[in-house]
Amino acid sequence: MNSLPASAIACIISVTMKTFVLLSLFVAGALAGIEEDIWLSKQIRLDGGVEAEHGGRIVGGSAVAISQFPYQLSLRQNGNHICGASVISGNWALSAAHCTFPMPAISFRGGSASRTSGGVIFQAAQIINHPNYNSANLNNDVCVIRITTSFVGTNIAPIRLVGSGVNIGAGTNSVVSGWGLTSAGGSLAANLMAVNIPVVAQATCSNQWGANRITAAMICAGAPGRDSCNGDSGGPLVTGGQQFGVVSWGAVQCGGSLPGVYANVGNAGIRSFISQNTGVAGSANRLIGGTIYTVAQVINHPRFNEYTIEYDVSLLRVNLDFVGQFISAVTLPPATSGYAPGTRANVSGWGLQSVPGPLPMQLQWIDVPLISMDDCRNRWPSEWITPDMLCTDEIGRDTCNGDSGGPLVVNGYQMGVSSWGSSDCSGSLPAIYANTADPSVRSFIQENTGI
Repeated sequence: MNSLPASAIACIISVTMKTFVLLSLFVAGALAGIEEDIWLSKQIRLDGGVEAEHGGRIVGGSAVAISQFPYQLSLRQNGNHICGASVISGNWALSAAHCTFPMPAISFRGGSASRTSGGVIFQAAQIINHPNYNSANLNNDVCVIRITTSFVGTNIAPIRLVGSGVNIGAGTNSVVSGWGLTSAGGSLAANLMAVNIPVVAQATCSNQWGANRITAAMICAGAPGRDSCNGDSGGPLVTGGQQFGVVSWGAVQCGGSLPGVYANVGNAGIRSFISQNTGVAGSANRLIGGTIYTVAQVINHPRFNEYTIEYDVSLLRVNLDFVGQFISAVTLPPATSGYAPGTRANVSGWGLQSVPGPLPMQLQWIDVPLISMDDCRNRWPSEWITPDMLCTDEIGRDTCNGDSGGPLVVNGYQMGVSSWGSSDCSGSLPAIYANTADPSVRSFIQENTGI
């Protein structure tokens, strides 16, 4: 089989602090209200740099609509905004470790540009800080947070993460968003703000900050007058629709001569941490990435026969909605529809590539031709091939153990469910699939799912 990129995966019915200078706690000025006291305890910025002129926004930015940033979350402690975060899958968010270290009882507000109202409140069920997070130098300043339900609602959607090892070049235009200070010594923004900032070369950033503060797990961005600030920590830094940074730390002046510093999502150690802890649906890798879903209900076709393998289909309902990167539904065909023999179909899975052999790590796929029922019955004992089945055949191209239950797709329609075939998986005999267009199969699906 050929390796399949993550972007081609379909989810189917058959079956992603600044503690160096202690005095900097006070340089932001006396802020009124409980919320400011809470977030200030999480947001400390280093002294240094030249103060810039502030535009009264995120620091050089402007108010934006949540529909433009549906992945943006407000991370909250006791109902008060303390940091930003981003939706990265159906039930996982990404933020900065310094926002949750030590771990508080937190929640999120999503789907609203307002810091204090609207949208949906989501309760956190689990917080996982990067195991190598260093609170002294802010290295590996990331955490992933699982919620009790799923991120579902108007203007709530996940952001795609950059791949492991991806380097974002200096000068690349990016956008950072949040409800942080609109100026040094100011107040938290009432409405979501965003600002476009350029990526700063690692060497340049390191020279500007000095003292070996900038590590490979960090990336820098910003320009005089344009920056993130206190209250933005944990929020996303995005370019080209992909998140490559997490707001981490910066200069106390917010928008001065020193660039802001972000956790580098493309760093191999950070990317691996995210993948290993947030699941495996919506990923081309069999073991890591994507989202884990728990099955709540299994419904087998009432006429399934374990001896003849007739009506070999089942429905599985999960406890959350299928929402995440690279997770989408495939279309099922109308009842009694079909395609002519010779039509090429795609089949995918993580099954054996040879017998004997190991299961592949990467999702595989092949295209194979459909064959007529008569041809299939001529190759197998005729009584074994029933009307609820579908066959493909091509020497050297076959499904195998571990592919069962996977989709056979023609022109965007899932026409079959991988069922059984020859034990050598060589294509010497036709591969057999449950026919999703069979009237009994199609009505079974319709009656139980409404699809």
